[in-house]
Amino acid sequence: MREELAKLPKMRICHLCGSTTAIEWNHALIYQGRQINELYAIVALCRQCHRGNQGTIFKEAKEVCEIEAIKNGLEHLKINYPKFNWEQRLKYLSSNKKK
Repeated sequence: MREELAKLPKMRICHLCGSTTAIEWNHALIYQGRQINELYAIVALCRQCHRGNQGTIFKEAKEVCEIEAIKNGLEHLKINYPKFNWEQRLKYLSSNKKK
C-alpha cells in the first residue's frame, strides 16, 4: 500500500495548507477502534498540520481529513464497514464546516 500511496501526486502535498515538506500520511477513519487501512482513508498532511497540536492532530484538521476520506470512499465504506452511518457522519461534519 505504501508504494501505491507514494505514486499518487496528492500524497506529496498537505491537504490543508499545500506544503510539500515533511509530509506524513494520516489515517483519517476509525472503525470499531481500528484505523481503516484503505487508499481513500489516508490523507497527506505536513508535520505541522498533523502533529502541531502538542504532538496530536488539530480537531479541524482531523475533521477535514475525515470529510475527504468519506467522500472518496463512501460506497466502499457502506459495503465493507456497514455498522456505521457514513452518510450521516459526512452530513454532520460538512454542516459544521459551513458555520
